[in-house]
Amino acid sequence: MPLRLVSEDIVAMKVDAVVNAANNQLAMGGGVCGAIFRAAGASELSQECQALGGCKTGESVITEAYNLPVKKIIHTVGPVWYGGNSGERKQLASCYLSSLRLAKQHGLMSVAFPLISSGIFGYPRQAAAMVAVESITEFLAEDPDMEVYLIILGSKGEFLDEDLLSNIYKIEAINYDCDNKPYDEQLGTQIANLMLLKGIKQPNLAAKANLKTVELRNILYGAEVSHSKLLSIAIGLELDKDEIGHLLAYEGPWPVADKRLQLATFFMEKGKTDIHKINLNNYALDFQTLP
Repeated sequence: MPLRLVSEDIVAMKVDAVVNAANNQLAMGGGVCGAIFRAAGASELSQECQALGGCKTGESVITEAYNLPVKKIIHTVGPVWYGGNSGERKQLASCYLSSLRLAKQHGLMSVAFPLISSGIFGYPRQAAAMVAVESITEFLAEDPDMEVYLIILGSKGEFLDEDLLSNIYKIEAINYDCDNKPYDEQLGTQIANLMLLKGIKQPNLAAKANLKTVELRNILYGAEVSHSKLLSIAIGLELDKDEIGHLLAYEGPWPVADKRLQLATFFMEKGKTDIHKINLNNYALDFQTLP
């Protein structure tokens, strides 16, 4: 899946590049920044960063990784929170987009981000997470084959959507029947027909379903597919309840204990079809993320 939400130690991530939540001087700091410097080798990394002459807020630079088990370190400077009316959101979005574009320029295909600006810079964590998800989604719409990890540590409950939080009982109460008989067509044909009906092309659907383009192509040509990937495709296609039921029926009834279908249906009925925002709520509820 192109975007994954995880709660792992960033210096232990097995990716091409990790992103450092840097300061304007690119000096060793505390928190994530300090951990990355120590793991990489503070002396060598500090020398290279010093030679770069700093970095503006919202921009990114790249260095060697030294002792870290990755190819490169991308340093980005997030905004300090001043209440939200000083351009913080635009600057924070630029951190993610500039970092991902820099990774692409250097041929780096997997990147791990901390939640930029959500520590001592004071950006509210839920708002910071939403900017992160929206910015990464924007990039993945152009390049769905990049693998991006967003590391979220600490309390998960604060990332719940306010609308869901006030209606949390509905996740348990939704009685969704997906035992409908599938259409006569093969699954790949049915998805292709739905793509034509909804006016969406393969690369766009892959991005909206949080799938790599090769994964979607293989499904269209008959590869085995899981319940969760089918639900991701349903979200990407913005299907209604009947259409979801027909599509999911190819894999049999949705597992009763798995509440991700109920959560997705809750949001889709409200016109919210961004899979990454749905996944942020899955994460907050300790459900597995999709697909």
